[in-house]
Amino acid sequence: MKVSAVGSRVLLAALLALLSACASGSPSFTPGVAPDFSARARCERDGLFWHANLGICEKI
Repeated sequence: MKVSAVGSRVLLAALLALLSACASGSPSFTPGVAPDFSARARCERDGLFWHANLGICEKI
């Protein structure tokens, strides 16, 4: 089976479009940035209230 020059260019353009669409998606995490495991972050992720001046987590 022989592929014409126009057909191979169309295939190449479609492949590049697909790859660029995948590459432009936002990553699930930012490389180089560590997730926040602090007590405040954990408290707020659990839907609780963090008292900064007391350093405690409380359910309101």
